[in-house]
Amino acid sequence: ISHHCFFVNSGYVCTLALTRFRNNGHRRIGILLAEPPFGGNWAIHHDFLTFAPLYDCVPVPIECRPESGNFSPELAYLAMMKHLDRFGLNFTGLFVISGYAAQGVQRALNEHGISVPDDLSAIAFGNPESTAYFTPPLTTIADDENTMATQKADAVHRYLQNPASGPIIVESRAIVYEHQSVRNLHSTITTNPNSERNMA
Repeated sequence: ISHHCFFVNSGYVCTLALTRFRNNGHRRIGILLAEPPFGGNWAIHHDFLTFAPLYDCVPVPIECRPESGNFSPELAYLAMMKHLDRFGLNFTGLFVISGYAAQGVQRALNEHGISVPDDLSAIAFGNPESTAYFTPPLTTIADDENTMATQKADAVHRYLQNPASGPIIVESRAIVYEHQSVRNLHSTITTNPNSERNMA
């Protein structure tokens, strides 16, 4: 890397998400890229599709076409509505790459009578400050913001002290903000038809 860079470890993000899903009994995982498909967001989407089989999981991509500068929950809502209308709920877990856009996903689920986490477990990437106020609060994978702020400040300080030391490079090591949106399929038995169908 030849320029200043703050970047996310996309593989580590996917490992955190897939571990949560697999440990709770989920094998078919919907994935919705609700931010423009480049940079770190695209890398997370790509790595999730690549890593899922290694965790004995089947990824179910949900088509969404956000454009640069457009992070609208409306696009996530329309994508989820279209998928549910066409295929039904054909996964037990859902990974949304954009906590902000997950608002639209939640509305689509509500309009189809799908409850989180009773019928579907959900995890989002990013925006932990807003996803904590969803109903239910959404488990989120995102930066440990206090740690990242310290690391960025330290890196900038070192560079200013010695610019010849090279570019500023700080890797984000995400953490899990654990809430109530993931259900353990091993420990509960349900008679809900949505849950029976998406476990098939």
